Amino acid sequence: GRSKTRLHGFPGCRIAAMEDQISAALVASMSADENTRVSAEAQLTQGGTQPGFGLALTKVALNQQGAVPGTRQLAAVVLKKYIKEHWQAGEGRFFPPQVSDEEKAGIRELLPMGLGDPSGKIRTACGMAIATICVWDWPQAWPALIGILIGALRERTSEDTVIGALRCLAMIAGDLEEGQVPTVVPLLFPELLQIVTNVHVSLSVKRRALAVMHSVLLTLGMMSGAHQRAVRDLMNPLLPGWLEVFSVILDPSSFKLNQRPISSNQCGVLLETLRCLTQVTSYFSKTAGEALLSPLSRAAALFHAMAPMYANAFVATHGNARAFDDARDSDGDTLSLETVVAQVIELVMALVEHPWLSAVVAPGLDDTVYQALGYMCMTSDQEESWRHDSNQYVADEDDDVSTVRAMCGLLLDELCDRFGTVVLSSLQTACARRLIESGQLRLSGDPDWWKGREATMLAVGVVADFALDAEQAAAAEHKQPAFVTNEFLQSVLTRELSETNNTTAGNNSFLTGRALWVAAKLAPGAPPSAALAVLAASVKALAPNAEAPLRVGACRALAQYVPVAPKTSLAPLLGAIYQGLGGLLESHEQTRAAAEAAQNAGTAPQTAGFDSDDDDSLHLVLEAMLVVVRADDDAAVPWSTVLAPTTLRLWAGKVSDPLLSATARDVLEALANNPKCLPGLLMLAVPTLASIIQNPQAQPPMLVESSLDVMCVLLRPAPSGGESARACHAACFAAVVQLALTSDDVGVLQSAAECLRAFLRSGGEASLAWGVDGSGGGSGASGDVLRSYLDAAARLLSCEMEEGASVFAAPLLGQMLRRLPFQMRLVVPEVVVAVVSRARNAKQPNLVAALVPILARLVHSDTDALVQMLASTPAPPFFVSQVHTQEKEEGSDGVPPATNALDTAMRLWVTHQADVQGAFDIKITVTALALLLASANSAATLGAVVVRGKPVVTETGDVPRTRSRAKAAGPEQFVPTPVSVVILELLADAILEIKEANQDDGVFDRDEDDEWEDDEDADDEFDGDGGSGGKQSGGGGGLFGGDLLERLMDKGIDDGYGDDDADEKEDPLGAICVETFLKERMGATHQAGRLVPLATGLDSRRQQALMTLLS
Repeated sequence: GRSKTRLHGFPGCRIAAMEDQISAALVASMSADENTRVSAEAQLTQGGTQPGFGLALTKVALNQQGAVPGTRQLAAVVLKKYIKEHWQAGEGRFFPPQVSDEEKAGIRELLPMGLGDPSGKIRTACGMAIATICVWDWPQAWPALIGILIGALRERTSEDTVIGALRCLAMIAGDLEEGQVPTVVPLLFPELLQIVTNVHVSLSVKRRALAVMHSVLLTLGMMSGAHQRAVRDLMNPLLPGWLEVFSVILDPSSFKLNQRPISSNQCGVLLETLRCLTQVTSYFSKTAGEALLSPLSRAAALFHAMAPMYANAFVATHGNARAFDDARDSDGDTLSLETVVAQVIELVMALVEHPWLSAVVAPGLDDTVYQALGYMCMTSDQEESWRHDSNQYVADEDDDVSTVRAMCGLLLDELCDRFGTVVLSSLQTACARRLIESGQLRLSGDPDWWKGREATMLAVGVVADFALDAEQAAAAEHKQPAFVTNEFLQSVLTRELSETNNTTAGNNSFLTGRALWVAAKLAPGAPPSAALAVLAASVKALAPNAEAPLRVGACRALAQYVPVAPKTSLAPLLGAIYQGLGGLLESHEQTRAAAEAAQNAGTAPQTAGFDSDDDDSLHLVLEAMLVVVRADDDAAVPWSTVLAPTTLRLWAGKVSDPLLSATARDVLEALANNPKCLPGLLMLAVPTLASIIQNPQAQPPMLVESSLDVMCVLLRPAPSGGESARACHAACFAAVVQLALTSDDVGVLQSAAECLRAFLRSGGEASLAWGVDGSGGGSGASGDVLRSYLDAAARLLSCEMEEGASVFAAPLLGQMLRRLPFQMRLVVPEVVVAVVSRARNAKQPNLVAALVPILARLVHSDTDALVQMLASTPAPPFFVSQVHTQEKEEGSDGVPPATNALDTAMRLWVTHQADVQGAFDIKITVTALALLLASANSAATLGAVVVRGKPVVTETGDVPRTRSRAKAAGPEQFVPTPVSVVILELLADAILEIKEANQDDGVFDRDEDDEWEDDEDADDEFDGDGGSGGKQSGGGGGLFGGDLLERLMDKGIDDGYGDDDADEKEDPLGAICVETFLKERMGATHQAGRLVPLATGLDSRRQQALMTLLS
């Protein structure tokens, strides 16, 4: 009999009764009463575990009779969720129980009926449900589905049914698998073609049929590389009919472009056709053959024919864009002339990128570039948006890649890449034509005359890098360049930036701003005489109340021309530049204050200048100010008293913006590096920073961390041991130490550790007598400075600390050992035990690699003392806590357990030497290994240390060690090897790296080229042009992990260090020449007779490296 089981909310009853229960629950879930709504949602969730729920829910969604408004749509939403959660065990968001096979069959039978539902939302929901089920059930459990959908297209009983079937097919097409394509495509494409060519089918349905075609072409395109022949054979009989249809659709005359606007449905058909043609061009050009040329020529004609309509509709100030019946389809795509033009441009770019179809574009290159400049004209909407919104103007300039204007810029780039300097000749001709037209429009009184001129400068700026490189190459060959950048720059200076033509009123603000922008782009090739004219124009563009394009263009121009301007010419302008840029910063402050006041008062602020949300444009101002401050130390002094507090407020207010706050910090750093500005900057900034650091809990996110970074910036140029350093120490040292001892934020701990390094660098040994609070108490009442450093380092090294924070203990300890050698001697044992213990308990290799240089520095200080200390110290225990239990069974890998700290330290060192990063750390660790090997006094002690050697070869030979095999076989076994042998292997690898890094035509450069060749071969294989068969790149592979390029950033071991780490540059160990050092130490080891016995176990390549070094 029927089950008597009852679940909460739904009884175990017949499907019809369950439908009533579900309908009631759906109605209740839309109730305004929260309790009713929550109870209903719980019933629906619980109902999902009831057999028959899915089938009943499907019937509710499809029931067009007597349903409460909104119930069916909600039922469809719940159904989609139900299918995802209960259809297939082990997949996605599955939640038991799984739907029974009988109920699945019932749902599969009902769902296709929903594709013909009058409600578009129900059709879409059913289509999505079918597409989801398809992933698991088609074709094995649902072989009839494609026949049902294609049958709906063939029979066309109603437009709703066809639209629903097409919508479903579009979703399924993207997930077609290789084995399904040969079955589906030959049946589907002819039916789609019938719909598109049928004069009685609406444009809306035709667009959807083309969208399905596009989805299938995308899938086929991804398959073509691996299954090229099969896809080509499949497409051969199908493409010709489609190409003919594409030609008809894309015929410009069929749309009567000059007589009436194109409707949204027409735009939709054009859009999908162009998308399909783009895919055919990219993936099936060989299959299509010459038949492809006809639709491509029509598309090219469309590119030219649409230009006047686009200009009249979108560029003209009083254009008729609204006359175009813009609409959005169910996917959110806009169906308008603008989207069609953008797709045409994308197709042209696909042609340009194509290996042989690009030849089709070459004859009309002049006209293509000319039309591109027309499409690059600013639209009236952009003009309105940008005129007063500098932030939007900058954001769109930098990030826009989807508008017609931006895509034409990308097209020019592609043309230059494909056709080279001939494009510059076309650009020269197009610019001349556009400038003449602009002048004629100006004389006729056209208010938009300036847009063509602005687009011309934009186009030149887009290809400026290419033009400058081509000009330089032509000069080297004593040839006339195709495009003379200085001539164009001079014309800009004369036409837009001269005293008589320059204006900040009306539309010309866009012209002047663009002129400054293109001048900045052409700055690398500009003569010195141009700098003065550009700088003078920039000063004028910084006038109060200047419009956004002027301010932005001026900032960009200043950033480029101030560094290259002659000092004598720049000096008279610096005051005005400071005043102009400072005015923009002050304007931001006023706007921000007005916005805050208006927010409190509930009114809108009425202030000129920047908007309250202007981070992008503000960043440009700060970048320009940074260049100006660095240009002339003396000129910066009188302005620093105004600039410093403003910049400090901006930094604090924008600390959550990493780019903006970093640039503000750079400005402060530039002021700090000026000895005449530093005292005043410290007086202003240190109290502010101290108040933040001393009250971390009261600060917004990131402000404490950033304050510590700024403190480092201010301490770096402070004279060591001077009054400035002591004042900073007195104000902030104790608070920084407290942060290091109490904070759990890894970012704060990193910045605190760096700040303590900066205190140590600026205060030196003298700071130990200043006391923690700077009062001079030394180790008395004011506290022990040295102990504060040690406590901070000890906490960072605690096994309870996150490993990401422990990494930053290493550079701090390294500088304590270097700058306070006498004081640290007493605590070296304490430091060594803490370092070895933290390294032994580390899970991340980068932490061990960061701590190894501490041991290396101690080796350089006193090799024998360190070895004896480690040998006499017990091996540190593994850390155990309530949160994490470190479980390691030493000895299970074939190497005996560590008996002392020396065993532990050396095993960690040689295992993780390959993980050491950075030129300086690699240098001191490699040379420290040489010192260990060369020490005669420690040879016996080190000789007793064994580490992992080569893996033990098992009977399985070279069979890969998978997880399951490893679990069955137990821990991997290694040959116990004397540590001295492994050290010698590492030193031999270092010698090989030095040799390779110093070669003029280095092996690593050739390897990098080989890798690129492999990539190109892979691409060729995808495109059907064959491949290299997996050619292996050269190189040793095992040298320090085989990642020298990554670890040294293409630099040798003896290369210099970054400017940002003064500690490493000042460190005496940095002066070591590794090759000379190794030759001396290993030569001494050889003379003592200890090298040959160790070298007998090395491979021939390493032995040869040692012999070459010692010869």
